[in-house]
Amino acid sequence: MSKVGFMTEDGVEIVDGDAEGVDGEYVQENLSVKVLKKINTVMQKSGYIAKDKRNSAQKYNYLSEEEVIYRMRELMVAEGLVVVPSTEEVSIDMLERPGDKPPMPMTTVSVLYKIIDIDSGEYIAAYQCGSGSDMMDKGIYKALTGCNKYYLLKLFQIPTGDDPEKDFQVEPEPVSSPAQDKEARTERYKAAVAGVIQAYDDQTRAAIIKSALSLGTADDYLSITESSGRMAFVTALKEEAARVDAMPKEQPIKKKGK
Repeated sequence: MSKVGFMTEDGVEIVDGDAEGVDGEYVQENLSVKVLKKINTVMQKSGYIAKDKRNSAQKYNYLSEEEVIYRMRELMVAEGLVVVPSTEEVSIDMLERPGDKPPMPMTTVSVLYKIIDIDSGEYIAAYQCGSGSDMMDKGIYKALTGCNKYYLLKLFQIPTGDDPEKDFQVEPEPVSSPAQDKEARTERYKAAVAGVIQAYDDQTRAAIIKSALSLGTADDYLSITESSGRMAFVTALKEEAARVDAMPKEQPIKKKGK
């Protein structure tokens, strides 16, 4: 369910039309054209996002929330879009398990997301659900993580290669080797480095990438889960780029008689 509205500069929420239905649920209203245009721009600039993590215990690859946010955040910021979540409902069910295993708590959350255009204050609101199971206290965090990830994936219609209706028994997902995983991580690392130093010439970029690989391996870079950690890495990389760029360039060797 969605509604359209806008926030005034002093934070007062104004909803266009009668946007409240039975039991306080939001009903579909005319959607903000300004927000839709910005969502469309982000969709044009985004693309396929491959699975970046592996669950070694259950032996499957998956796409992490970290990767989705890392790939989408910059595009949203550039368009002036802000997402504000509000957890509306939380429920816990006990799932029976075979044998003598104790029941597994399954936490389900319902979150109201508002994607807001900071230029006009208009927004579109929609609910997203998520579930997570954990024997300790991580169930709600898993549920919120999945909820946030799938909200962004579905909002911007990002393909990931997942399809719940796919018969995985007929066509099992191929599992890459450790060497292939390392190569893929290294390529992602180089792509991240290249994105920071794209303003330099080819010779300087090559030197910076070579130097950057000595600053930290691909695994080191991809293990940085907090945005502040990645920003610190990018800052160090830019300093390294400036240092390398200031070094004397190799001059082409002149042949005798030329």
